[in-house]
Amino acid sequence: MRIKPTRDQVAEILEYDPVTGVLTWRVPPRTHPRLLNQPAGSIARGYLTVKIDGRRYRGHHIAWLLTHGEWPSQEVDHRNLQRLDNRIVNLRLASPAQNQANKVRRLGKKTAKGVRPLISGNFSARIRVKGVLLSLGVFPSEQEASDAYMIAALHHYGEFARQDK
Repeated sequence: MRIKPTRDQVAEILEYDPVTGVLTWRVPPRTHPRLLNQPAGSIARGYLTVKIDGRRYRGHHIAWLLTHGEWPSQEVDHRNLQRLDNRIVNLRLASPAQNQANKVRRLGKKTAKGVRPLISGNFSARIRVKGVLLSLGVFPSEQEASDAYMIAALHHYGEFARQDK
């Protein structure tokens, strides 16, 4: 396993603007000298990625490194869910569970996050905590089930709990 570059090594080749979240080449790759002072990276799976010494790093990890002086010790969560918004105010360390809690419901799902319809016409609310799926009960309306989910999400995940809009 290769050792990741240090903050100083990355700062020599990239500049980071914490207000805009933009990474810019100070020293562009040898094969692309025209990129001097241009935005760095490309988009892969919705995230900015930058190639340094033949290895790809996610832009939000580089932003964390350049701001805090070390590679993130946990996942880096985008508060506003915008994967390309690498402003430091939008980034925070998160456990895998917290990162999952800060997501919207899956595409194509017709009910609120944490809610599923039952054949009876009622709705059940569930939440996953530390790998265990917990039942929060059965409710006569989707709204009541969603409210129960949000109460549990706020209890277990605090500021990472995201309510469907």
